[in-house]
Amino acid sequence: MSQQQIPFTFIDTPEALKKAANEWANENEFGIDLEMENNLHNYGCYTSIIQISSRSKNWIVDTLALKDISSVVKIFEDPSKLKIFHDVTFDFRLLEQEFKCKPRNIFDTEKAAVFLGKESVGLGSLLKEYFDVEKESKFQMADWTKRPINKEMLSYATKDTIYLLKLKDALESELKKKDRLDWIYEYFQRLEKADYPIKQMEYFEFRGYRSLSPRQQAILKELFLLREELAKKVDRPVHFIMNNKLLGDLLTHHPKKISDWENMKGVHPVVKRSAMKFHKAIQKGKSAKTEILPKTTKPKRFSEQQKKLIIRLGEKRDALAKKYEVPAHIFLSKDEMKEIAALNSLDMLMSWQKKLMEGFLK
Repeated sequence: MSQQQIPFTFIDTPEALKKAANEWANENEFGIDLEMENNLHNYGCYTSIIQISSRSKNWIVDTLALKDISSVVKIFEDPSKLKIFHDVTFDFRLLEQEFKCKPRNIFDTEKAAVFLGKESVGLGSLLKEYFDVEKESKFQMADWTKRPINKEMLSYATKDTIYLLKLKDALESELKKKDRLDWIYEYFQRLEKADYPIKQMEYFEFRGYRSLSPRQQAILKELFLLREELAKKVDRPVHFIMNNKLLGDLLTHHPKKISDWENMKGVHPVVKRSAMKFHKAIQKGKSAKTEILPKTTKPKRFSEQQKKLIIRLGEKRDALAKKYEVPAHIFLSKDEMKEIAALNSLDMLMSWQKKLMEGFLK
């Protein structure tokens, strides 16, 4: 995008938020984006700012400065106001985790582009295609938790939302011409009802865990949990404390003396300061009893008839994908095909999917 500064209202006080909420009450649709921390510079995953654009004005809400953003949540959950996102999935996870917020009446420009069969569905590609605008990547890896945020970064953030309403208009127009508006809006309704938990990696999900010896598994558990504890304490991502490769190596070649931990290279200083804790973690792991691993869900076994049905469903969705020139998973996901085969029913599908699959099970 050009270097032109975009006007915006920065909201970091309850008074400013109240004024903005009064303005939002008179708007019917908004472009929305979030800048966040996701274990890149600090520990954890949380929002830093929320960008909101109407047809004529832009706002940036500082979620770190404001303890209460219930007026933002109210707008997001208001079914009478359209909220336009680009790729809602992770944004929804954060909003649900932090604010117990489940947006309603949404439009996802990324999903709309997928339903149109576009090869490149990233926001940058779509802005270039429709508006000949180059999306900057200068601050893509920026630390949005630092305060104050400079105006250039804030202007950059605003540029992600000012085009969303016009992009929605363009995509919606194309979807209407292709008779797919009903498809996408029913899909959005399903997105709104889904749950989006943020799952943190567990020690038993560490790569190669199940191939380790019981003693190595026990040592890994102690080191993994200690690393997590220290990362939270110093507010740094876990890989800043100790990367996974080193953690894996320590399972077979670990320091024998506390001084070795104190002089270890390639780790955060907190590891050296916690040398005694790491030494004890190794000893605790060595003396631990064999752990009973969490049971994994066994894949469902299908009958030969069900297997044949899954193959036929795959052929059907591939034919639909070719006809409509969109990805096959739009019509049926792998999980949906398995569920259809298991239940011999199309009830779990959306109405437009059922129509396309009409008579298939007869």
